[in-house]
Amino acid sequence: MIALPHDDGPGEWVVCLRSCASKGVFVPSVVFLDSELSPIRLVTDLVSAFEPENWHRRGYLEARIPVFAAKEERWMLVFTRAQDLEGQTVIKTRRGPHKIPHVSTGEFGLIMMAAQ
Repeated sequence: MIALPHDDGPGEWVVCLRSCASKGVFVPSVVFLDSELSPIRLVTDLVSAFEPENWHRRGYLEARIPVFAAKEERWMLVFTRAQDLEGQTVIKTRRGPHKIPHVSTGEFGLIMMAAQ
């Protein structure tokens, strides 16, 4: 669970959520909660772009999710669903298609940016 900014700055943010691919990839879903920890919005089936591994970093899936502070979104809970774990991500490589299994745990990063 991640606390979201709401005091200063713009009323709308974008969360850039990167899920690192190693022996698999964690496929996230997100629920936004208010200050009382009541659910406000559920985001599933995120559209993610795959960035391949290079000499400086691992490959990752990246999704961008809008956050609406004006709608009292104060917390973000990241989780995965059973149906996501049943799937896989297929990417194109120089050698042809490559399957990345979905896993129940993994490493991810977050970047908060002001919406433009």
